[in-house]
Amino acid sequence: GTITSTTVTGMTRSSAQSKFGGYSALSDGSEYITFNDVPTIGSSLWGLDFWYRPTNVSGSGRQTFFAGVTDGQWFSFGLSESDTKLQLEVADDNGGWQSLGTPKGAKNSWNTGQWYHIAIARTSDTNVSWYVDGTLDKSQTIASGSISATGVPRLGEWGGDQSWYIDGY
Repeated sequence: GTITSTTVTGMTRSSAQSKFGGYSALSDGSEYITFNDVPTIGSSLWGLDFWYRPTNVSGSGRQTFFAGVTDGQWFSFGLSESDTKLQLEVADDNGGWQSLGTPKGAKNSWNTGQWYHIAIARTSDTNVSWYVDGTLDKSQTIASGSISATGVPRLGEWGGDQSWYIDGY
């Protein structure tokens, strides 16, 4: 499917830093973009990748790169609040959390002012893996079945008034 409807809440277009094209999105830790028509990724294989340049990671709390929260179907990926490791959260087949704060990757050191390439992929019906700068950070077994993020998914914030925003580009 194609995303055709987005809503920007505070996130700015910045020319101060960019990886491509002279601009990037900048969040100061309280801004996000919502997507109103994201297709369900279901049980198919998929991949997402992006560039991240943190402006604050020390003591900044949890940061969510993207999340979709719908009753019985959750999907979230970001930095954990306790140790700044990459963290995945998805629902199991019964709509309960699989992760409860885990699984987390190994990388826990992020330098402000440095670009990182992060990629996450569902590589089989029961596996999701993620990479930092081309190096495997975590390969995680998940319950088989659909993963959905249809509850107005967000780039840069968890949703539900959790205040877990990206702090950077």
